[in-house]
Amino acid sequence: MVLVTVLTVPTVLTAQASEVILAAPASTLPRGLLDSLVPLFERQGAYKVRVIGVSSAEALEKGKRGEVDVVLIQARPEERALVDGGVFTSSVRMMANDYIIVGPPNDPIELRGSRSAVHAFKRMVEGYMPFVSCADRTSPVHRLELDLWKRADVMPPGRGSKYIEAKRDMIGTLQLATQQRAYALTDRATYNALKARLDLVPLVQGDSLFANEFHVLEVAGKNAQRVNAAGAHAFALFLVSPEAQSLIGSFNFEP
Repeated sequence: MVLVTVLTVPTVLTAQASEVILAAPASTLPRGLLDSLVPLFERQGAYKVRVIGVSSAEALEKGKRGEVDVVLIQARPEERALVDGGVFTSSVRMMANDYIIVGPPNDPIELRGSRSAVHAFKRMVEGYMPFVSCADRTSPVHRLELDLWKRADVMPPGRGSKYIEAKRDMIGTLQLATQQRAYALTDRATYNALKARLDLVPLVQGDSLFANEFHVLEVAGKNAQRVNAAGAHAFALFLVSPEAQSLIGSFNFEP
């Protein structure tokens, strides 16, 4: 996990409710990270945090409806407009991960060292190489995969035996890619946690399209009477504090 440095502007907090409601994509955050961060924040004594696990899109919707106080999501294009429109008071990068393309160590189509995801996807089609997709239709990694096929202006390899729809989570997808000696798109954190059990190596990395940032957004209190604006701000400041950032930077992801 990449440690980030964030500049913040102090804000005077007023006493409000003691509970902070957080909407967060638990399925795409490193497993156990919130379980470590939340107790650290709660030990400060002012607030308790209730976590609602939803997708990034659902988290934004809950924020728009004022059903939660703070939102933690994978960066999305619509964020800026929602901040500018007053739905959220701020959007700050909390941490960053990235995506990579992995494949068999012998790398039959010689992708190793490339920094272009689009080129890699074209080469997989040209070389008629097996590719394992999580194929779950909703996860960020699958949305990125579909976008890359579109950008490459090619269809997935073979649309048959060479394009394998795992319909599993990222862990199951990588395990299947090892069994099939295939290529796969994955987030780096999941790969790093599993690499000792996989016969896959990182081949394509560093493309700007592979950026995977998580942002924290404070819900604007004016949008709903129940929003705990002070609690949201306190939790947002905590997530970018040196103490929290140190924990994030050293967090040991466990699948």
